[in-house]
Amino acid sequence: MVKVKFDFPPMTYTQAGLDQITVCYNRALQTGTYTAEYMRQLVQNGKMEKRVIDGCMAMLRLARICGQEQMEGACKRGLEGTRYNYSTIKLIIDNGLSTAPLCHPADCPMSPCTDHENLRGVDFFDSNPQ
Repeated sequence: MVKVKFDFPPMTYTQAGLDQITVCYNRALQTGTYTAEYMRQLVQNGKMEKRVIDGCMAMLRLARICGQEQMEGACKRGLEGTRYNYSTIKLIIDNGLSTAPLCHPADCPMSPCTDHENLRGVDFFDSNPQ
């Protein structure tokens, strides 16, 4: 069993809670590195011990239901964000985004705007109709 080191103060969580989180983390490692890292972030950013443990357990249940590949894809996408909770992962999987490629703004250039009849252009705003 891997003993994971978290950056929160030891007094924040009870020993029983830390033991439960360690078991969850080790199971997440078996699923994949993105799942384990997402779970570490969930624990790191969580405020209440019970909610964190419930979130970890729910993630493991979801991994059993949806499979390792979808869970890893969802956690990889989830790590791009700033909120770490079970609901985020569930929404990513439910919306089919776990297998969709990530698109960063620098990687996805905007398509050029083509002229059409609904575009007024610069001349429209420069003219003074008074």
